[in-house]
Amino acid sequence: MTDHRHDFDVMVENVGRKAVRELLEQCTEAQQAFFKRLHSGKSIDEIPESKLRNAYDLCKRTLEKNTKKLVPHSRSQERRLKIQQGDE
Repeated sequence: MTDHRHDFDVMVENVGRKAVRELLEQCTEAQQAFFKRLHSGKSIDEIPESKLRNAYDLCKRTLEKNTKKLVPHSRSQERRLKIQQGDE
């Protein structure tokens, strides 16, 4: 008899690893290196299942922080951003 709960748990874990992998690919190289150091140089497939939720959360927060850096909050920040991007 197949243990369907185990099969489901493995499926959920695989989906979680895929999500972390996709988010990490959107991070900068420096952020990816930090992530790897944080997890003792382990690949995403080697991270314990118990730490996967934290890895996902870290990637999401990092990408949100990256996005906030690109959104100007004032005219002077907007001008600086344009200069940095070579638009001015």
